Amino acid sequence: MARGFVAVVPPDDVLDAVEAVLDDVALPDGARRTERSKLHLTVRFLGNAVRFGAVAELLRGLDLGGGRAQLGGAGAFSRAYRGDVLWIGVVKGADVLDALHASIEAGYDPNRPADERPPPFHPHLTVARCRAPVDLRRSVRALGKREVGPAWDIDEVVLVQSHLGNGPAVYEDQARIPLAC
Repeated sequence: MARGFVAVVPPDDVLDAVEAVLDDVALPDGARRTERSKLHLTVRFLGNAVRFGAVAELLRGLDLGGGRAQLGGAGAFSRAYRGDVLWIGVVKGADVLDALHASIEAGYDPNRPADERPPPFHPHLTVARCRAPVDLRRSVRALGKREVGPAWDIDEVVLVQSHLGNGPAVYEDQARIPLAC
């Protein structure tokens, strides 16, 4: 499968802070921490039949702007009392990510009917996944509403191919697209 997405990857000092915070958070049975190499903010999931060369060219042709962001706050999808994804949110710069998402959405799939569009965009960093829904409220409370790591400049998006198989997905960068700042 040629599955892919467009992402923003926080710099190492931010990921160091995320890992330090997560070291102090107990995860329930069935929850698995996201590997550091897979920590990212998905700006747009592209589906299972991606032509990466064409998408890279499309992204280079869009007027995509960067800005500053900072992680903080926590939650779970779909609900904290019965979730399968634990995440850290964005406390500063959500508007930058929203604008990136909207630009890529409009450029990538401009004719998609509104009733076939994905759910509303919610910028977040997935920090743990569960095979089956579990109670994540304790982990969400432990992460709290505090800021996590320093603010950073969002100066590029990464086009990523996700190789699926019998084990965890393997991510492979296909292109890095600089953003206008």
